[in-house]
Amino acid sequence: MESFYVYNNSFDVFTLEHLISFIVWITIGMSLLYFGRTKWNEDQQRKYITWFVLFYLLNQWADPFLKSKFGHFEMEKDLPLHLCNVTPLFMLLVMHYKSRFWFGIFFFWIMCASAQALFTPTLEQSFPHFEHIRYWAVHAGLTFTALYGVVVYGWKLKYKDVIYSFIALNVGAGIMHLVNMYMNSNYWFTMAKPASPTFYDLLGPWPDYMFQLEPITLLIFSIMYLIVTGLSKIKLGTAKTLKTTP
Repeated sequence: MESFYVYNNSFDVFTLEHLISFIVWITIGMSLLYFGRTKWNEDQQRKYITWFVLFYLLNQWADPFLKSKFGHFEMEKDLPLHLCNVTPLFMLLVMHYKSRFWFGIFFFWIMCASAQALFTPTLEQSFPHFEHIRYWAVHAGLTFTALYGVVVYGWKLKYKDVIYSFIALNVGAGIMHLVNMYMNSNYWFTMAKPASPTFYDLLGPWPDYMFQLEPITLLIFSIMYLIVTGLSKIKLGTAKTLKTTP
């Protein structure tokens, strides 16, 4: 049990453990998309994605409680306030109630932050530590939940979604920066770069990187929009439509 909660600080990016974790969660996510698109009826599509989001949401919510129980909790960095920590709750509502408008906003947040986190994890704990499990469940879960909306629900993105998402991201970052100033924390990395190697390292020091992120983020959102809308025009196979049994 100690390996589940005692910090080992032994995870490194671009190692065999990173590769195995990546492949495992990619396989889980692709299976979700495959069954959602070809095997499940509408009720099943909604039910299973709701359970999937609830699974990684509970992992996220359990994190501060476990850290508190085992004496590792720090208010300045362990509250579920990071972008990828608050988004699961919103996505649970979005996917269950099939809110196309809010999906358009959170889609770009997820694909810009959570998907990137799979390639350059800001993670320190190796498996089977709970933090390792939580990190991959949340970030991979969010990534494939966003893709689920496009692949399974068939939602088509519009460029106005890019603009709305960009504006909402700036509003959220502004609010979180005020929280960070009050708590001396670094949620959403508005006060300093992540400690682990990430694409932030390619940017200037604080606060320069905050301003550099603005055009980069808008550019990434726009590229993602072009990629997704382009792929949506390619017939990847006809989805199996099943009628719900009365």
